[in-house]
Amino acid sequence: MNLYLKDVYDKLYKRANAFDIITSKLEELNRPVTIIETGCSRYADSWYGDGNSTVVWDNFVNIFGGNVYSVDIDPVATAHAKILVSKKTIIETSDSVEWLKKLNLKADLLYLDSYDIDWNNPDPSMKHHAKELNASLHLLSIGSIVAVDDNLPNVGKGYIVESVALALGWTPIVNEYIKAWVVT
Repeated sequence: MNLYLKDVYDKLYKRANAFDIITSKLEELNRPVTIIETGCSRYADSWYGDGNSTVVWDNFVNIFGGNVYSVDIDPVATAHAKILVSKKTIIETSDSVEWLKKLNLKADLLYLDSYDIDWNNPDPSMKHHAKELNASLHLLSIGSIVAVDDNLPNVGKGYIVESVALALGWTPIVNEYIKAWVVT
């Protein structure tokens, strides 16, 4: 287990192994990183339900260097998330697809987790995350990690994204509740 996650690993439940793999890959870069996230932490202790990824990424850049850029369409969520993180994390209230299109950075990690999935009607969320990926292709370079939260076998936020990633020849590194690929 990545020592960085030691204090929160058990709280991350079904996301723990994926966060361990992703943060280990980021550590291997041995330089400050840029993390771009859609959907932000909404509650201080939302480890089980939401994963508290914004807090995880903020803690990571405070130890290893870098910055986090996060977006959420809900102003209540962004106001609350700003309380949970340091100045190394910039949180904006905006439509994620439009925000990604305008962003001018290179991502070491692109973490897509914005549109809550309805497991009884997953298509809107799956399509939204595919739009986010399309809007963010200019942010990616060889070696960038793309990850999507909230997946089950054959359904989830990353279902369409996975099809695109595999068609582009990206290397899968996690295929669990979080799916992740390295851009090649």
